[in-house]
Amino acid sequence: MSFFEIFKKTDYVGVLMLAVGAALFTIPLVWGGSLHPWNSAYVIPFLIIGPLIIIAFGIYGTFRNHKKSFQKFSVTDWRFRMEGPLRRHHAP
Repeated sequence: MSFFEIFKKTDYVGVLMLAVGAALFTIPLVWGGSLHPWNSAYVIPFLIIGPLIIIAFGIYGTFRNHKKSFQKFSVTDWRFRMEGPLRRHHAP
């Protein structure tokens, strides 16, 4: 698959949701207690909104149509998680 085919099939909404959610969750962990108090208006909204966006990303990834994607599996697909590397170590 060429670079341009991958570029066309990339899920930019999902990438943006995950990046923004992770940034909004990480920033207050750095700010809290050092630049701003933990109970300040600079920290609390980010600690609430960041995880909500990450949860929304998980829901979006679950119900997204993967037929046009170069990704052959869903991140939240139960079969993919059960067939992962940890499954090999369990007795059948």
